Amino acid sequence: MDEIKPNAGNESSDISFEKRQIIRSLSNFEDFPALNPRTARIISMLREKFINIPKLAMIMERNKTFRDHFVKLSGVPEMGEDTVKEAMRALGLLNTKHLICSFLIMPLYTFNDREEWEHVYTTSILICNMLKHYRLPETSALPLTALLHDIGIPLLRRFTPHRYDQIKRYARESRQLLEEVEEANLNISHAVAGGICARKWSLTDDIFVPISYHHSHEELDEPEEMLRDIYLLQYADWLDHQARNLPCLRPDNKQLIKFGFQDSDEAYWLDYQKLLLDSVSFSSFESGGDPDSFSLRNTFNEAVGHLVVPLGFVEKVRREKAQHQFEEEQRQLSESRGSTLDLGRIIKEKLLRKKESSATSTNTGIAPGEINIIPPANTYTAETQTQVFSRPRSDKPSFNFEENKPLRLRSNGKVLETATRVFKRPTLNGDKKD
Repeated sequence: MDEIKPNAGNESSDISFEKRQIIRSLSNFEDFPALNPRTARIISMLREKFINIPKLAMIMERNKTFRDHFVKLSGVPEMGEDTVKEAMRALGLLNTKHLICSFLIMPLYTFNDREEWEHVYTTSILICNMLKHYRLPETSALPLTALLHDIGIPLLRRFTPHRYDQIKRYARESRQLLEEVEEANLNISHAVAGGICARKWSLTDDIFVPISYHHSHEELDEPEEMLRDIYLLQYADWLDHQARNLPCLRPDNKQLIKFGFQDSDEAYWLDYQKLLLDSVSFSSFESGGDPDSFSLRNTFNEAVGHLVVPLGFVEKVRREKAQHQFEEEQRQLSESRGSTLDLGRIIKEKLLRKKESSATSTNTGIAPGEINIIPPANTYTAETQTQVFSRPRSDKPSFNFEENKPLRLRSNGKVLETATRVFKRPTLNGDKKD
């Protein structure tokens, strides 16, 4: 087994020549990951300013498994030919683009690359939610860029299969930065290799540049919008590494603050990503054959079921966990109350039996039916009640038109009146008969 170098150390004078050689060799590599022309056309369609929804829906109809899962995630009922179009409207532009891009990019990763796929997928979900949180344009290519930002790892693994696995294992066990160990042993990092893929596939600069520089922490001479995408990708990549407890160099804090990222946001996004990692996983797949040639698409029915709606997914998981916790607490409380209620029922039944037995007892010498019973009255006594009261005296109603006040009575004095009420009540034993 070849010895793995810990870091680049002192670079030799011909290191740049070796790097040029490895770049040339990678560009002409026979087993280079191929981007399907149809995939490239769909990605290009998704990046247009005005997306042709009917045409995109027609393309999605070609794969029933993905189409059914897409409709299921949207919550739209089946309505014939318009189902997919209505599902797109329900999910929104960003969710639709992310789900389609995830479906298209996933086959580029083999079974041996499933850890890299999990990383790029969760990083891309995080970036989607950051775009919404920081109110960045939904037309940004960053979600797609995040899905491709570590595509250089599958390329290097194919180029030097056993050697690269040793490099990655050594970097993880020694807690060193993977890109530094790659540079020390291969004279190239997976970020640069990913840039080679982007160029080979004729992807635009807004995808190529962030992929190439997502591990570069030197001062970059790029347009401000391009720098924002680079630092956002670096920040999301670092957060995902932190959530996985993997070493990664944090991006420049001054640059993050410059583009609107605050220190107070870090704890929120880190907790967000940890919960996301607990909810999304592709590690349950089995190769079922040669791992080097195994593609996630070979288990597409299983893989597509792991794709989620990125926006609001973690919030949904939080609500479901809170609901589950509440139901569990209610169940435990109900069980504890059940035993208490059984005891209370027993005591109540005993008291009722005791009351019934005491009601039939003759120890007092008084029959229960003779207690507190008033016989009906056969006669009634007429009574008269007189009440004297006063009321205002008024000849006629008047209205104050000057002050625009409502109609009211003007009093010219008071009049005494007497009201008499006659009623009957049952005659009691103590009453005198007339």
